[in-house]
Amino acid sequence: MSKGDKKREFLFNKFSENLYFLEENGILPKEIEIEKGDYICPICLDKFTKEDLNQEVENPLSLEDAPPKSLGGSQILLTCERCNNRMGKDIDWHLTERLKEMDFHERISGAEMKGKFTLNVTVNGKIIVEENGITKAHLSEKNNNPETLEKYINIIKGKGVKEPYWEPNPTRVDSKKLQIAIIKNAYLLMFERFGYAFIFDKEYDRIREQLLNPESDIYPLDCWFKGPFPEERIGVPFLTENNMESIFALFRLSTKLSHRLFGVVLPLSGAKIERTILELKNRFEKEKKFSVEMMSFDDNYLTSLESVHLLLNYMNNRN
Repeated sequence: MSKGDKKREFLFNKFSENLYFLEENGILPKEIEIEKGDYICPICLDKFTKEDLNQEVENPLSLEDAPPKSLGGSQILLTCERCNNRMGKDIDWHLTERLKEMDFHERISGAEMKGKFTLNVTVNGKIIVEENGITKAHLSEKNNNPETLEKYINIIKGKGVKEPYWEPNPTRVDSKKLQIAIIKNAYLLMFERFGYAFIFDKEYDRIREQLLNPESDIYPLDCWFKGPFPEERIGVPFLTENNMESIFALFRLSTKLSHRLFGVVLPLSGAKIERTILELKNRFEKEKKFSVEMMSFDDNYLTSLESVHLLLNYMNNRN
């Protein structure tokens, strides 16, 4: 058995047992019918069995990174291959690319931006940020016509030559998909922490529908906030202030050059998330810093009935 096979089996058992544990104790909604050994993909809610760990089947269960591995994440759960591939190629890419763009605009050493240099003729190249924020142009032999590149170099070596005109390549980042990627990572981190206890709530239906239909407007995309945040709160704490009761997934996204904290507001069962987002926005506009009452819980929500009941009672009493 390969390392990946062992990891998939471990995660399958972890969440499959949580699912059956909730079923045995009457916590799952009546419309969710499962048997022992079932696993439900947290994104599409399709049902799977251990046979679907076989990577040769049509739509196997696959390891899911949250955040993406390219941003410092790790494999924390399983999603079906269809959801995994779709989210990675069509959603997560926009988040990774935007953070790289931010590295360049913030002049972080080592960051780079591709574009075109024009001085009578136009060539392809990139600007790289070096030490102390100094930027230098680098030209590409591979991506230029040799004659055009030679002509450009001869021109720029001339005396009294003015600065070439630099035009960065247009961004390919879709701002909407970028925001959906942030929400997706928060949702999966929440699932990894609390399992299936309340993800079948209609408010979480909205999140899943948004993930699966990125062109639609289903869930409020302005539910995320960029730091500074207290790093000791990284995880999935609760916001406990009046009119702001919610889950607040706080996580670090790391490129090769930088680290940034993001916080995403996720709903409590039956709570109106729009109200919480509005209250938080008003707070940030007034104070320009994160100062909200939070509470972290360290209980085992996957196998402890007492902890699950305390969690659900807390949520229901805040609606």
